[in-house]
Amino acid sequence: MSTSAESQSPQTTRPRRVPPLAFKPDAEEAARRWEAYYAGDLIDRPVVSVSAPRAGVPRPARPRCHYHEKVHAPLEEIIDRELAAAEATFWGGEAFPSFFPSFGPDEVAVFCGAELAWSPDSPDTNWSKPFVEDWDEASPLRLREDHPLWRRMIELNRRAAERMAGKMLIGSIDLHTNMDILAPIRGPQRLCIDLLTQPETIDRVMADARAGRV
Repeated sequence: MSTSAESQSPQTTRPRRVPPLAFKPDAEEAARRWEAYYAGDLIDRPVVSVSAPRAGVPRPARPRCHYHEKVHAPLEEIIDRELAAAEATFWGGEAFPSFFPSFGPDEVAVFCGAELAWSPDSPDTNWSKPFVEDWDEASPLRLREDHPLWRRMIELNRRAAERMAGKMLIGSIDLHTNMDILAPIRGPQRLCIDLLTQPETIDRVMADARAGRV
C-alpha cells in the first residue's frame, strides 16, 4: 500500500458526503477544507472564514440572542431570531451558519447545582456563584437532570434541531468540565487552597467528572 503524501491527501481521499444547507449551498466543499485543515493539510489555499450582510435580504430588526435571552426568552423567539440572522448573512469561504445554544461559560457548573449570576450592564456575560462549603457533603458531584436550566437546554436543542435542519448547524454548549467545574462551584481561590491541603479529595471529585457523571 502506498504511503505517499499524495495518497493521504484530502484531495485524493473520498470526500465525506455533506448535504447542502439552505444558508450555505457549498457546505460540502467547505467541510472538505476544514477536514484538510484539521488534518494539517492544505487543498489549494488556507481556510478562510468570512461573513457579511447578504445583499437583497433585509437585516432582522433584532440581533441574535445573548446569554440572558437564551436563559429567559421564549424558545421559539430565540430560534426565530437565530434563523433570521443566519438567513440575512452571507457565509463566505469556510464560514458556516451556526447556532450556539450556550447559556454561559459556567453552565455545566450550574447544571450541577450552582446559581447563575448576572451584571445588569452586560447581558452577554454571566458566571456562577460558588456553593460548595464541604466537598464531602457536595459529593458525589452529579449533573442534575431535573435542573430547570438543564431541561430548558434539552428542549432548546430539540426544537432547534427540528427547525434548523437543512438550514444551519447547531454548535456545542460551553463544555467547561473537569477543573472548570470545580472552580466555579467552590471558588477559584478556595480551590487553589484545596489543591494544597486536601489533594486526595480533589482527585476524588475530579474522578466524578472524568467518569462522565457531569
